[in-house]
Amino acid sequence: MALTLLHMEQEQLTQYVVALQFCSRIFQNSPDEDLLRGVIGGGLLQGFGAWACFRPSELAEKLWNGVLDPKGHAAALAAAYPAEAAQDSCRALYLDLHMDHLALFSGPQPAAAPWESVWREKDRLLFGRKTQEVRDCYREWGIAAERDGHEPEDHLGLELAFILFLVQNMGGAVASSQGQSPEAALAAFMDGHILAWAGDCLKKASECANTVFYREMSALCCLLLGNMRALIQE
Repeated sequence: MALTLLHMEQEQLTQYVVALQFCSRIFQNSPDEDLLRGVIGGGLLQGFGAWACFRPSELAEKLWNGVLDPKGHAAALAAAYPAEAAQDSCRALYLDLHMDHLALFSGPQPAAAPWESVWREKDRLLFGRKTQEVRDCYREWGIAAERDGHEPEDHLGLELAFILFLVQNMGGAVASSQGQSPEAALAAFMDGHILAWAGDCLKKASECANTVFYREMSALCCLLLGNMRALIQE
């Protein structure tokens, strides 16, 4: 198995790392004012349109079950959140995103439940078999989710964080307790877990979002996952 991420130029690989960090954070929790001020004022959202990790891919559109427009999604973000907006108070934007996150991902009846077990198990209950499988994957690498025991480990944001961990450890001497390399674990986890459900979840989030931020970031996250898996050659 050859993982082309291993041979990617550092600047491009950094884009994947930053995108994974950002997506993991915003799907776990709504972005706070400091984060918003940094990403808007720093031009991060405005630059997404040129990032390779958000390019079109057949796999992303298959996951999405529809057509994705990377430049359109990025342009909508840039137009909604221009850099100069960071000069003003981000309080109102923070409140909008907090309420949207609550409705989509963390309220009593989230519109786009961010847990693998809800999408993949017959009874759609939390802390099911898929949760245990994901927990076992983490533990093979000595990882315990920060909210272990309170938040199911198969939360979208936590699964993205695990993928980030594997990407950051590629090419090194580190291996799991079962002797698996980060490269092999990345392919197995993407195929066995996140790609099996995240596309449906993200599309539902995009359809139900009340903010441009979560509508477009959900689409861009699907593009990110599709591009990452396409870089793994078996």
